[in-house]
Amino acid sequence: MNKEVIAAVMAASSDLNLMTLDRIEACTKGHGSLNMAVLGITNVVAEELQKGADIAVKFADSTEIPVDHVLSRAIVAAREAGADAANAALLSAAVLLMAGSNAQAGVPAGSRKLGGMARILAGADRCGVAALPSIKRGNKVSGFAAVQAIYQALAEGKLTRIQGSRMPRGLGPVFGHGALGEEIVIPELASNAAKVGTIAMLNAMSGAGIDPDPLSAALLGSAAALEIVHPDAWIPNEEGDFHRGAAYPVGKAASEAAGLPKKLHVYGTDEEYDTAQLVGDVGLILKDVGGVSLIGMVALHDVLNIFKEAPFMLTQAARSNAHHSEDAMLALKTLQWCKFDFDRAVEIFSKRGEHSMDPETTMVAVNTVARKAEQVRRGPITKMMIAASEPIRTKALYDRAKRASRELADGATLTSVVEGLDRDRQALVEQRTSQMMSNAMGKAVSIRMVKAYSRNTKGKLSRWWGLDGDADMEVAVDGKTVLLEKVVSELTVKVAESDDPELRSLLFIAGRPLRELLLGGNIILNITVPTAVAVIRARGSAKELAQIAERAAYITAGIPGARQKAVEVAHLAERIAQMLDSDDH
Repeated sequence: MNKEVIAAVMAASSDLNLMTLDRIEACTKGHGSLNMAVLGITNVVAEELQKGADIAVKFADSTEIPVDHVLSRAIVAAREAGADAANAALLSAAVLLMAGSNAQAGVPAGSRKLGGMARILAGADRCGVAALPSIKRGNKVSGFAAVQAIYQALAEGKLTRIQGSRMPRGLGPVFGHGALGEEIVIPELASNAAKVGTIAMLNAMSGAGIDPDPLSAALLGSAAALEIVHPDAWIPNEEGDFHRGAAYPVGKAASEAAGLPKKLHVYGTDEEYDTAQLVGDVGLILKDVGGVSLIGMVALHDVLNIFKEAPFMLTQAARSNAHHSEDAMLALKTLQWCKFDFDRAVEIFSKRGEHSMDPETTMVAVNTVARKAEQVRRGPITKMMIAASEPIRTKALYDRAKRASRELADGATLTSVVEGLDRDRQALVEQRTSQMMSNAMGKAVSIRMVKAYSRNTKGKLSRWWGLDGDADMEVAVDGKTVLLEKVVSELTVKVAESDDPELRSLLFIAGRPLRELLLGGNIILNITVPTAVAVIRARGSAKELAQIAERAAYITAGIPGARQKAVEVAHLAERIAQMLDSDDH
């Protein structure tokens, strides 16, 4: 048994690409994801902060300030991982903002803005907010919606009570830094434009048939407003005191229009952020940073998703391995909070999985992405992520190998072993999502997937549940049980085409575990490890057994590729076992 367990564990973990069906090798050069770029940036920023680097944006009469060096290194790290100039600039600026940099400093002569600095250092082209994409929810829209709505309101004189046509020409600072500009026009324009732009984004997303994302709407609404509003003005606050910069009132209006919480708290440390300031500062970065692409915006959202509060919440779903930028950002914030006490930070971050629908899968994925990122650039953050997740990964491998060895020795088939592992995976997700929804709703909620099957709409691809799957779900709320049939193919369409709040609520509840399970190919140990043990026990050829395991893994084999990876793992495990055997003779 020990030989089988050791061989299977070592083989299954020998190559990161054999841990997942996600194409993580492609991610190292920015194909479809910039998570590796974010991990590289966080490594650089952590190194610089440990050395005592000053990351403040200062109003200094010099060609360079210390943060330029950190920004430059961060941009290089992002480019190494496939980010283009604009995306490298955006993500470097965003990580530095979250790490403590301010977004702007100074007045026109010598003023500096973090987004503009990053764009110049990266060599990116300037781009208007109209061309920036929203987050993707199947479809996506662009900042054009916010820009169009704001300019329409400007033309109609709806954003400020002052009409510039009444003013004499050439007032300069008499307007810009006087009572009319800073106390009337700029505050009115900042608040009203941000509100109009944010609402337009929400409406555009809804019109595209997608669930409107309030964070994306607020960020692009802010950015569109800040293209117009004087960003460096001194503006009175609600208490009558003056504060510098339009980012805060813009962010406040956008946040309120989007229904965002006023305060945010970092998961694991409870460090507090002011939502208005954060949204305004990110909007300021976006309007300056250049022509960002969709994957840049996705990575930006991940960087911001480190909080307890929605829609900034640290994800509870074990998503594809194109993500986990949020975990890198959270690791950096945790390390800073612990004043770079590595062991204390590891202890805090090791509990990250407790927030997840499937803690083990989440932490194994964190480990996989961090190890892959180290193939591009190593540093304190990837080291910390690995240290925090390695015990969980090791246990996941060991438990599966031990269970497969024991059950196969007792006469079980490989099919029953793999099916049992996937059933346990499903049951865990059902149990944890039921508890999460119970806590959120203050009611007794139970969610269960009764049946998983194919929609049979995509030809040969229909055999893969993650690509063409459907399910019947059972939802119970305070003892009232409802069976929801054909959730993907029929129920979702019905909810979208009707106005039924109760049915919409039931779909939301049922969708929690289903979205997790449909991405089951993110970690494939339920297939590779039992196959390796079965091959060592001479139950058949690697090819035959891998095919059996793939067919049995109705969740884990959600997308193509498991069979080939299981064969590779099994062949290596067999060779390792033979080597261990040679030491016994």
